Amino acid sequence: MPNPESGHSSGNESKPSGTGPNKGRSEKGPASHVIWYVLIVAALALLAQMWFTNRNATIEISEGEFEKGLIEKKYTPENVHKLTMGREYITFQSQPEGVEKVAGDQKAEPVKRYSVPIVGISDNDRDRIKELAKANGITPVP
Repeated sequence: MPNPESGHSSGNESKPSGTGPNKGRSEKGPASHVIWYVLIVAALALLAQMWFTNRNATIEISEGEFEKGLIEKKYTPENVHKLTMGREYITFQSQPEGVEKVAGDQKAEPVKRYSVPIVGISDNDRDRIKELAKANGITPVP
């Protein structure tokens, strides 16, 4: 029977922490990689948000440019859909919702959204634009 006071090792003692195959490695383990996973997910979310923002960007045109386009028949019922005349903006889109035109190279053309700032124009000017739209066959959405 081995004597516990004799100083002989029974093999159950642990090795000193400075030796062995893990000598140069950190003891943190997989938890230390969590920060990298979070950063990668955040970067991907930011890229996705930027892509969606640019994809659905609204094109802003001036009130004069829109009125001139109505007079010159640039804006017609074929390319003006969902015309909304609000207090501060006139908004419309180039195609009906859910429909994408197919261009010559068989690639779907995305819906373009337009915004016309009309802050500060008189009610007479607002009515004149509405009448020009109706004269072109464009019915504003209530």
